[in-house]
Amino acid sequence: MNKYDDESYQAYTFPARMDKAIHTLEGILRGISIDSEITREELNELRAWCKDNEFSVDKEPFKTLIPYIIEALEDDYLDEHEREDIITICQSIDSGSKYYKVVTSDLQRLQGIFHGIMADSKITDDEIKHLRAWTDENRHLIGMYPYDELHTLLLNILEDGVVDNDERRMLEQFFHIFIKRGESTTIEDTTDTKVALRMDCLVTSDPNIAFMDSMFCITGKFKSAKRSEVVEQIQVLGGQFKSTVSQKTQYLIVGGAGNSAWTYNCYGRKIEDATNLRREGYPIQIVSEADFWDAVENHIG
Repeated sequence: MNKYDDESYQAYTFPARMDKAIHTLEGILRGISIDSEITREELNELRAWCKDNEFSVDKEPFKTLIPYIIEALEDDYLDEHEREDIITICQSIDSGSKYYKVVTSDLQRLQGIFHGIMADSKITDDEIKHLRAWTDENRHLIGMYPYDELHTLLLNILEDGVVDNDERRMLEQFFHIFIKRGESTTIEDTTDTKVALRMDCLVTSDPNIAFMDSMFCITGKFKSAKRSEVVEQIQVLGGQFKSTVSQKTQYLIVGGAGNSAWTYNCYGRKIEDATNLRREGYPIQIVSEADFWDAVENHIG
């Protein structure tokens, strides 16, 4: 690619890159302050954001934002007014980009929240509770990765009102899976990789299942019916069935006869394929057997 082509490409993609950077910054600001305490390590995550985007410092809004953030952090402190000023600048920006819609923007903010929370390499109970509140406020993200996995995981962790060490490590591991995709330069993965996500933390917690013309796939052993009967029920209600997971799959139904403590690997390739496709942005919902039959009953009734 010659210089002219490279400059044209950079100009063409700048609105999309700017949107992602600004949305991520908003998320970082919320993440580092979500427990009302901002540490030096969390401030370093803001500095890292400035460094990652310094190549655009001659363009707005980075021309205004980056110097402001750097100056605000000179005293190793970010007060509430400074944080609100940065957020106000972010929210006043309208790139006119057609690349990103509300869902994509909020998922980018979520990535920033993960960065902010993990900047000091620990997750507090307050951060977990506030993050749960964020998922409740953003239910329009149902069906998208990593919202479904996060919301279900938080529901399971907070069910008994106590966050034990295994649950905290499980949440840290989940954060790092997503953070690595953002290539953080400040966050070190120190989690125990042997702590695996349980199946009941991977399924969509409140799936909205539409049968007509939707593509289904199934995996695992079912408690209340044979696999052939599950397929027949899908087709009776107007759905389509394919034995393998693909980009066209909308629902992967997981049989409930196995142990809920199993990890997704125990179910084989279909769960892995669905999870990978979700990470690529395909809205595949992983649905438990119980939720599937509830949807069938609601549809018939």
